[in-house]
Amino acid sequence: YKVMDWNNLPQDLVDLILSKVFAKDRHNFSLVCRSWNTVVAASPFRHSPCLMFNQRKKKHVWKLSQNNNFFYMEFPQLQGGTIRFANHGWLLISRGDDETLFFYHPFNHHMIEVPSPSDSNCAGYTTICFFHPPTSPDCFVVGIVTQLDQWSDTVDIGVLKHGEDKWENCTYQSQIFQSSIGPPILHGGLVYFLDTDGDVATFDIREHGSLSSWKVFPDCLPKCLPECLEKHWSRKCIKEHYFIKPKGEETIFAVFAVHGEREVKVYSLSETFSWELVEDLVFYVSNSCSFGYTTDVRSKSTFSWELVEDLGDRVFYVSNSCSFGYTTDVRSKSMKNKIFFPKFHGDNVVYYSLDTHKYHSFEGGYSCNNPHGLKKLNFATWIMPGSTDTELPKESLEWCPKLISES
Repeated sequence: YKVMDWNNLPQDLVDLILSKVFAKDRHNFSLVCRSWNTVVAASPFRHSPCLMFNQRKKKHVWKLSQNNNFFYMEFPQLQGGTIRFANHGWLLISRGDDETLFFYHPFNHHMIEVPSPSDSNCAGYTTICFFHPPTSPDCFVVGIVTQLDQWSDTVDIGVLKHGEDKWENCTYQSQIFQSSIGPPILHGGLVYFLDTDGDVATFDIREHGSLSSWKVFPDCLPKCLPECLEKHWSRKCIKEHYFIKPKGEETIFAVFAVHGEREVKVYSLSETFSWELVEDLVFYVSNSCSFGYTTDVRSKSTFSWELVEDLGDRVFYVSNSCSFGYTTDVRSKSMKNKIFFPKFHGDNVVYYSLDTHKYHSFEGGYSCNNPHGLKKLNFATWIMPGSTDTELPKESLEWCPKLISES
């Protein structure tokens, strides 16, 4: 019989094989031969998002779904931990038993320990986030605490910068703002937070501690939501809230699941500027003449949400600890105009289509205009596999040299 050269396998067949190969093994796949490496470089499966969640019966075993294929991986380092945020292929994990906080890369098993907040344990933060790889000197971690009391007018924010061993905690006077547990985003040097009513707040880490670093922008929604959501009290029917800034774009989007999750609405954030007269008066007084005048005119920005009917070629992935989006290419056009949730119908991942306005399963033919009966994984996270380099300089795995030397 004739043995087929691996180099001459049909490209469609190689692509199909690649779709069944998990992220960490794709590098080895590309080394088989030159033609396979070419397929890997052009394949839509090269960097496919994974949905990662814990197997409760086996606490150290995690289940990962990629392209609707399941993989099981053991992470004993994560036992007893909770994924608080994911970015750049890294997970930020808190462990409640000893109040530890650390970064973990599930595809190369690197770990970076970071100091836990001093005033309150990290489980107390509504959200903890980071926006640069933890190996980068530009990395910083931000935690926010907003009170459940609807009359509370304070917000607590903690910041930990790379290379530092202590959190800088500040309390800000604030308009009522109850932060969503959905992940914040970094845009224009500001951290954007979304609240449970769909309003927006910004935090400037460069001005941490000053009154101007925290700003709340209320009433972002009334002019664009359906009639039943126009009143403040009825906006509570927003059940899920997600911020998204697609890769390579400057537009900020929000995904809201409303009416008991029966409808999914997408909005883009619009910022407008206006001039505001500041009533600061300066008086000049003398025996012969006295006068005064205003000293400043400042620009004032406001935000509003604008309804988006179609995502075009974009696809969104949303979860409580990580949300992201990107523009599909020619070979993955079937993914466009879809929003993938951490939800399952049987063993099939579920997405919401803005074409049909229905929930569908990735496979299996499920289609429904509401998510009733679906399995929702609140503690699952979408993660985009990043670099799987197994060799990193030791110093890049140290958040704070002082912390390492003392331990």
